[in-house]
Amino acid sequence: MSILNDIKVLLDIQDKNIIFEENGVYIKNYKGYMSKFVSAKLTYIPTHCEKCGVKNDHYTIYKNGTKTSHIKLPMYGSYPTYLSLKKQRFFCKACNKTFIAHTSIVDRHYFISKNTKAKILIKSTDAQSLTNISKDCSVSTTTVQRVKENNGFMPMTKLSGTIDDGVINLTRDIRQAFKVQSGGADLNEFHLNRVMQEERLTYKGKTLDFEDVIHSSKKSIAMNIVDRLKNVWGEESDFLWGSIGNRLPIHWTGVTYFKTSAYFPKQPFLRQSRFLLEATLYLFSSLCI
Repeated sequence: MSILNDIKVLLDIQDKNIIFEENGVYIKNYKGYMSKFVSAKLTYIPTHCEKCGVKNDHYTIYKNGTKTSHIKLPMYGSYPTYLSLKKQRFFCKACNKTFIAHTSIVDRHYFISKNTKAKILIKSTDAQSLTNISKDCSVSTTTVQRVKENNGFMPMTKLSGTIDDGVINLTRDIRQAFKVQSGGADLNEFHLNRVMQEERLTYKGKTLDFEDVIHSSKKSIAMNIVDRLKNVWGEESDFLWGSIGNRLPIHWTGVTYFKTSAYFPKQPFLRQSRFLLEATLYLFSSLCI
């Protein structure tokens, strides 16, 4: 793999139409801060004109210069990071109008990448202030607030009922499995929490394993939510699954979030997004391991 492809993987940029330039990483003062820039070019052969819709036959559409945009990326290292992207400009001979190439890494007419929004969404699930999130993501507090108010990638659907039912079913399955393995004993709340964290419990000198029970319940909950969200999000859901799967550790670590429904934050957005991230993480671990 070439160095330019390594940069692409490092920045988690999956658009094949983006080509990085040789010696294209540099640091300069931008908006009062020393910032890191990565130079690249976006170009492709359009199938039709975005203005009039005519097909690109017999060179109806041709290249007509570039337009440079500075796209905010998640911070890498100690510098705010930007993609200095030279977007191809096209000219249509049929309608005598121009249009600019677009990429999937950022919404049209915006300069904050989807990966940056995903990072804001992930950090919003923790008990962090807007100021701390804005510093970590190198964006303004207004941007953080706007992403949260717009629910980021959250669907316009209520998940709290599904979450509560999933937690109840999970604890029920663990209690039933303990009763079978222990010969009829009941599992108290203290030992239940330990099982949720460690997926096993030592009882009367014997180690009882609950890994299969817990993972089966988590996967069932995750799949149910993924199915519901895909119906609402459509294409954006595929991006979020890929973004979260690439950003978070493969192995499941957040089992404590499944203790009880009261453990989740009271705010609906934080409650839904935290469970979504944890459930999706488990889904990826089950598919990738």
